[in-house]
Amino acid sequence: MTGIGSLQSWWYVRAVRRWYRKLDPHLLVLDDGPQFIRPLARFVPRGRLSFYCRGDMGESRRRLHLAGRILVSNDALGQWVRSLNPGVTWVRTVPNSLPPELLDASPPEPGAGDFKNVLFVGRLNPVKGPDCLIKAFAMVRDRDPCTRLVIVGSEGPTDGAPGSYSRALRDLAGSLLPPDAVVWRGWLSGQSLCEAYRTSTVAVFPSRWVEGFGMVALEAMACGVPVVASRRPGFEYLLGSGRGVLVDDPENVEELAAAILRVLQDPSAAARMAAAGKAFAVQFTPRRSAEAFIEAISEPVGEDDA
Repeated sequence: MTGIGSLQSWWYVRAVRRWYRKLDPHLLVLDDGPQFIRPLARFVPRGRLSFYCRGDMGESRRRLHLAGRILVSNDALGQWVRSLNPGVTWVRTVPNSLPPELLDASPPEPGAGDFKNVLFVGRLNPVKGPDCLIKAFAMVRDRDPCTRLVIVGSEGPTDGAPGSYSRALRDLAGSLLPPDAVVWRGWLSGQSLCEAYRTSTVAVFPSRWVEGFGMVALEAMACGVPVVASRRPGFEYLLGSGRGVLVDDPENVEELAAAILRVLQDPSAAARMAAAGKAFAVQFTPRRSAEAFIEAISEPVGEDDA
């Protein structure tokens, strides 16, 4: 993801070319990294080159047709990819999967003490919208003082030290909320992450990003937690048919706050939403993903398609 002009990318493409010529594989799958489609297409025939699309691709969307196969995580993302590049003729869905600790998660135990937890999980990056959530939560807290915002994540997957954006978020929270209203958990994984979901009343993901799938929403759903998220292709796919609440514009903090309050103030509706979400989420097993992937790559791509 470093850009074609960089030395690192040049070495990457050179290494792939060396191994491709040595192994002569029937299929080469590029998982994300859309800027590498064009240089790989110079020595990999279209029928052998597959690209797994996970979200926005910037200018690289113009090169999608150079890959014979396009793999996506859901049908909504596939339709979006086709709309970006009319030259794309072959798109197949290979769904994401959940780890066992989330697939087998026990029922949630919302709240801790006197608080109802509003949970955010994700990179602390402007595209994920945590600043929008902090502003919206200040409005939620005014209406429901028994709520608490729990933020799980960091500016990098293993970075423990707050960066400039993290510090800006803490300053924003400090200016709008009392100290006990926000809990900063840092980066969590495995059982610790599962426990964060299970002790939440609602999970909120106000992303500005395209969100090709929205894995954090699926994780929350698997743990039986109702979800509020921005209207993006991946979230629409996961939360449709009453499985969650979608907001059109995450920067409209009034709309975001109202959506959160809808869940907090109507426990019966929240329970129905959570049950529907969990029933949907438990379908995302590793076996299902593996079988879909094998079926997709086994399907021949004709000359007209490739």
